[in-house]
Amino acid sequence: MVKSAKQKLVSKDSTEAELIALSDMMKYVDKCNAFMEAQGLKMRPPVLCQDNTSTISLVTKGGGTWRSKYMRVRQASIKERLDNGDFVVEYTPTGSMIADVLTKPLSGELFRTMRRYITGGGSKEDPSVSTGVRLSGRNGDSGKAFQNERLVETRV
Repeated sequence: MVKSAKQKLVSKDSTEAELIALSDMMKYVDKCNAFMEAQGLKMRPPVLCQDNTSTISLVTKGGGTWRSKYMRVRQASIKERLDNGDFVVEYTPTGSMIADVLTKPLSGELFRTMRRYITGGGSKEDPSVSTGVRLSGRNGDSGKAFQNERLVETRV
């Protein structure tokens, strides 16, 4: 799943922008996860990859000062979902975020790597490239492991 769009809210800094993107994408990840469960798969919590450590700190530990109540609400809702175990947020280096090829001007080897991965020339087993979110679960009928990776845009 790929989503790249202009944000509906204006943000003052990258942490706010990442928080807005994270909260907006949670509903899409929820739908994808619900679809997989409706297919009979027992799913583990989706892993949301984030490259902004300030945003990770705000949604996992709380705190911070916000210029509007809407940002506090977004932060609180994400933190609540994380505390409930609905999602997991994990740090992923910027160079490994495959979604960046859709939103940033990349050049050189990084561009070629991302292009190969998106067009199917790359390997899913390549640990240097992250898809932005991982949905993984276990097939309840046969007990065989099931792994499904989806691209989720969490960048500005």
